[in-house]
Amino acid sequence: MSYSRLSQQQDGLQITTPTPKSSTASRFSFFSRKKTSKSSAAQTAAALAYLQEQRRVNAIRKKEREQQEEAEAMSSSGGLGGQHEAVTLGTLKQDSLMIPVARMSHFFPAGHPIPKGSTQQGRMKVLEAPEQSIHVVFHMLGPATPVTPALCSPLTHLYSTQRDCLLKAFKSAVTGAGVGGGGGGSSGGSNSSALQGMVLLNLERGGELGEVEFPFMVVWVVDGRYCDSRQVIKKLRQHSLESFDPINTGFTCTHYFDTFEEVAILARPPVEKMCRKATTASTGYIITVFKVFEGDDSVKFERNWLGWTGARTLYKSLTSEVGLKRLTLHKSKPQNGCLHYVLLCDCAHFLTSINQAVKAIPSLRMRLCGDMVLEHQRQAGAGTRSREWRSKEGRKQGMVKQGRKQGMVKQGRKEAGSGEGRKGEGRKQGMVKEGRKEG
Repeated sequence: MSYSRLSQQQDGLQITTPTPKSSTASRFSFFSRKKTSKSSAAQTAAALAYLQEQRRVNAIRKKEREQQEEAEAMSSSGGLGGQHEAVTLGTLKQDSLMIPVARMSHFFPAGHPIPKGSTQQGRMKVLEAPEQSIHVVFHMLGPATPVTPALCSPLTHLYSTQRDCLLKAFKSAVTGAGVGGGGGGSSGGSNSSALQGMVLLNLERGGELGEVEFPFMVVWVVDGRYCDSRQVIKKLRQHSLESFDPINTGFTCTHYFDTFEEVAILARPPVEKMCRKATTASTGYIITVFKVFEGDDSVKFERNWLGWTGARTLYKSLTSEVGLKRLTLHKSKPQNGCLHYVLLCDCAHFLTSINQAVKAIPSLRMRLCGDMVLEHQRQAGAGTRSREWRSKEGRKQGMVKQGRKQGMVKQGRKEAGSGEGRKGEGRKQGMVKEGRKEG
């Protein structure tokens, strides 16, 4: 019974055979590399040959152009029989890179052959100028720390106390150095260009709160051609540090006082009489301080100074509105196994266009290389005073004179009033006497 049923069901069933599955090779056949035809290989070879030919032609044209420029420069300088005006520091109209001859092998930018003598290499012109015996002194001050109970009070503004003490120390150092418009130098007579100095204040928000490393900075420029630079720097150090005696001031702060040498200057014209002091009230400075171990100042390291100091970035980012005047790299002598580099960026219109001036600073600080500060001039010294300080002093004197005049007028009115009062009393007395007579 069951067997017949199964047979009947089998007769009614349709047997289907499964189809074979496609292999993985067929699924991912599009990954298989196609064979290149002979025509495509020929086209590639022709394209490469064309590119090589273009490069060769461009190199020949570039070389011919450089040779033509050199020939034109030679003909313009010497081919006119001396009629062409010689290029000097006063006639330069382009940005110039100034490096002392003794430092040329260390600070000439890497990637360019070091020039020898007054020659022309391609578009670069080399001009020899007389060396200047300039010594730059940086006196950097850290935040003040009170040592007396009077300055520990929360009502005392320690930043203002330190600022006032710094201004007094600056005036004392100018007077004690004996160089400038007020006094004669030790060997060069009285010359205002022998010593220049200025007090710089930190513009950042944490300056008054003591959150920056250098809230104050004093920069001295000593010209060794007009005075004995060693004696002048020694006097500046002595008078500056004596004014910060904690017994007299009531606070203490860290001092970094060192002499630097100008090893490279990237300046814009005019460069003949370069003023290293602020010339306008809106002048500001971007100063970066680097500390390096002695022995790490190799030739390869120093020839790449445009990169690790950020000078190339600042030069490209600062627009004409900021008024970039010069980028100066200073180097100190090694002390206690370390030496310092200071990059000073001088901008004539820094305060009026500060938004354009600080564009590149965040990206430079992200490198965590060096300590960068924004400074502006508080006071100028060395026999001269800034225009802003002169105007303030003139206003004060005008107010004093005006007050004296007003006091004299009031005194005159009082005297006139007292005279009228006396006359009135005399009249009253006369009337009284007349009354008595009549009585």
